[in-house]
Amino acid sequence: MGGWRRWRKWKPRNQETDMAIATHMMDRVDRLSDLRRTVEQMKARGLIRPAGSGPVLVNGKERSGVVTQVVKVTPDLAREWLGRNAKNRRLRESAVEAFARDMRAGEWLLTHQGVAFSAAGMLLDGQHRLAAVERAGVEVEMMVTTGLPEKVKGKVLTTMGAVDRGAVRSVADQLSIEHGVERSALASAAALVIAQVCVRPVKLKRVTVSQVLRILSVYGDGIGWVVERVSRLKQLRPAPVLGAVAFVWSNPKDRKMTEEFYHSFVTGESLGAGSPVLMLRNWLCTQEALRGSHDQRAKVTDRVLQALHQFIYAEGSRVTAAGAFEAFAADQMESVERVRKIFK
Repeated sequence: MGGWRRWRKWKPRNQETDMAIATHMMDRVDRLSDLRRTVEQMKARGLIRPAGSGPVLVNGKERSGVVTQVVKVTPDLAREWLGRNAKNRRLRESAVEAFARDMRAGEWLLTHQGVAFSAAGMLLDGQHRLAAVERAGVEVEMMVTTGLPEKVKGKVLTTMGAVDRGAVRSVADQLSIEHGVERSALASAAALVIAQVCVRPVKLKRVTVSQVLRILSVYGDGIGWVVERVSRLKQLRPAPVLGAVAFVWSNPKDRKMTEEFYHSFVTGESLGAGSPVLMLRNWLCTQEALRGSHDQRAKVTDRVLQALHQFIYAEGSRVTAAGAFEAFAADQMESVERVRKIFK
C-alpha cells in the first residue's frame, strides 16, 4: 500500500523542468572547467604546489643533492614541515606525547636520527618528532636530511619503504644495554604501571627511556624486589601485578605485609577459602583478566591494589580502587608527586 501511495504522489517531469535541469548542470560544468583552468595557471606560476613538493629550505638555504645537517627545529618550522607529510603511516598519539614530554623536560638529545625529505620536498621520516616539537612548544636540535630520491632507478623498493626497516631498539633494550637494568622488560613494564597509577585520571600508554629512569630513581627498589621474585606462571606476572605490588612495597609501613602477600601469591601456599590472594590468583586465570586493552590493564591494577588493601588491613569487604590507592599513597605522597612531575 505504501508503494502505491508513493506512486500516486510521483509526477512526471515536463519539458520545461528538463531544460532547467540541463541548464543548471551545464553551468556547473562550465564553472568547474573555469576552476580547473585557474588552478592550472596558478600551478604554472608556482602559486600552488601539491603537498610534499618544492624545495625544502634548511637554515634559510636550498641545497642540491643529498645533504645532512644539524637544524634547530622550532614549533613553527615543525608545523610547516608537517604540511609536507603527504604520505606516511598513521601518527601514533602515544609516541608523540612521550617525545613531547622528553622535549619539555630537556631530555631530548641530538642523535643521527632525525627528519628526512625527498628531493621533491616530501617528508619521508620524522613525523612523530616534528609533531612532538609542535606540541611541546620548544626548540629542538635535530639532524635533517634533504634531497633523497623517492625512487632509485632499477630498484623495486622506494626510499620511504626503506625507512625504519631494522629491528626497533625497545625501551627495555636501551635500559639493559646502556644502563645495566636487569630484567629490563619487566622493570620497564612495572615502571609504566606505577606511572599510570600516579597520574590518574590521565591515560598514559607509553614511556621513554629517560622517563623510566626517573621512575626507577623513585621506585627502583620496589620494582627490583618484585622482579627478582616474579612467578614462572605467565598468568601471575602481568605488568599490573608487578607495578602495583612494587608501589605498595615502597611504603615501609606496608612492606612486611606486602612481602607476605606476594610470597603467598607466587607460591600459592597457605591460601584458605575467601583469601583475597586466592581470589586474585583465580581471577587472573580467567579470560576476562587476560584481555590486553589499556582499560583492562587498569582494571587488573585496581584488583591487585584492592586485594593488597584487603590483605594488609584485614577488612572483610573490599574497598574501592580509588580508596585503596589513597590509602597506600597517603604515606608516600612525596614519591607520587615526583612521578607526577615527570609527566606534566
